[in-house]
Amino acid sequence: MKKKAVLLWFVYFSNLMIVPRFFLTQAEDGTLHVDRKVYILVQLITAMYAVWSYREVIQRGFENLVKRRFVRDIAIGYVVRVVLTMLLALVVPLQQTDNQANIESLLSSTSIVLMLILTCVVAPIVEELVFREAIIGAFKDKMNPWILTAISIFFFVLLHS
Repeated sequence: MKKKAVLLWFVYFSNLMIVPRFFLTQAEDGTLHVDRKVYILVQLITAMYAVWSYREVIQRGFENLVKRRFVRDIAIGYVVRVVLTMLLALVVPLQQTDNQANIESLLSSTSIVLMLILTCVVAPIVEELVFREAIIGAFKDKMNPWILTAISIFFFVLLHS
């Protein structure tokens, strides 16, 4: 399980940070951007690898989903998220991150349907597998789950800021 987690992290970060560097294109204003087709292909490859690697975990998750009151849990989670976001906005001024700018750039120049699939389906699934299953799930027997959660949060925030 740990080898699978480490390999998923390697694939995820190399496809996110290293591979795109070889496919930079220069825009009219002189800024460098990752070629959109390469970005989409890399995201899909990462997603396919992550889903294939953790297919048993995903299957168990769907089986458990039927047994839970997931609509209630989603509603509670959404309300808590909205309240926390509003409180955070009062304390810390919200700024647009590079990650958000890249997503908005892709949305404005690529097929809206394709980008919705990537940003609303593919990316969340991959990120759940990378940040939750490959960190917390793989090492929960050896380390405190709270420490693993903090590590997962740290890397998630670092990657998205």
